[in-house]
Amino acid sequence: MIVPSARAVATFAVLMLGAAALSGCTGGSPPPPAPSVSTVPSATPSPSTTPGVVVDFPRKCASIIPDAAYTATFGDTPLNDPGVVDAEDADTVTPTPSPPGSPAGTVLANAVELHCVWRDPGADITYLEVTMAHTDRMLALGYLAELAGKNYSCTDTLGGRSCTLVKPNEQYPVDEGYTSFVRDNVYVSISEANFASPKLLSDLVAVLWK
Repeated sequence: MIVPSARAVATFAVLMLGAAALSGCTGGSPPPPAPSVSTVPSATPSPSTTPGVVVDFPRKCASIIPDAAYTATFGDTPLNDPGVVDAEDADTVTPTPSPPGSPAGTVLANAVELHCVWRDPGADITYLEVTMAHTDRMLALGYLAELAGKNYSCTDTLGGRSCTLVKPNEQYPVDEGYTSFVRDNVYVSISEANFASPKLLSDLVAVLWK
């Protein structure tokens, strides 16, 4: 019987420990796979406007609401009379760029593409004005938030958001009304005095978002 020497036993023990260490490095459950690209959330937020919506404005102010509603709302009040509004500022107009850092109200005013004024040149106060613009939705909603801080009453309606202010005229015993409406990338402004138009905004929306 061959008895191994103490040195051989020590060498064998070292080899066994090394094998066990290697076995520990290669055995066990594999590390979890890296997440695929599809599981990583995008840093870009989803668009808040309705995808694919393209809203075209009428070319003429006489077409912004249905014929029957037009007669009921405006009657025979002159539209864009030369004594009230210059020809280049009536119906379809060309937007103008705003300088960087301009207030939202200025940006929206400069973005107007359709300008309509119903007013008799001889009238002291009675009128109704509508403007429409394509704009950045978040900028327009930010403007509505400003209006909410100026005593406007704001609400979600007609698929968008609307802010309205009604106040007495300072000179005449009539009311003035101001409405701003945002839906998708469209901004609509309605200003009026001594003019009954309770369904005008809903009629406008019915034409723009057919």
